[in-house]
Amino acid sequence: AEPGPVARAAEALAVQVDAMRDPGSFAAYRRADVAFHVGLAELTGVGALVLRAAELQAEASDLIAQIPHPRAVLAHSNGEHRRLLAAVVRGDVAAAVRTMRRHLTGTEHVVAGLAPA
Repeated sequence: AEPGPVARAAEALAVQVDAMRDPGSFAAYRRADVAFHVGLAELTGVGALVLRAAELQAEASDLIAQIPHPRAVLAHSNGEHRRLLAAVVRGDVAAAVRTMRRHLTGTEHVVAGLAPA
């Protein structure tokens, strides 16, 4: 049987997670990161959420470009991507929400450290 739309979308997200494992450059990591987050929003089927996710990624790009990108930090972030995707695939909404909250909190801390006093 052919995989359904959610399974195909999950496969596409897994490709992005794999691409972030050893991206070769931060630009390549960022492209996969944007595709992952927008693709995750697409899984919801809510057009307004997809649009907002794309807008937020675009708005954040300049700021994110200013952040140091140690390999360990990127690996940690991508580990969260992997856990988030696994929770989505198994239909574990609570785990997906917890993982996404941790992921966003970590990003907020990094961004807050760059904000002017």
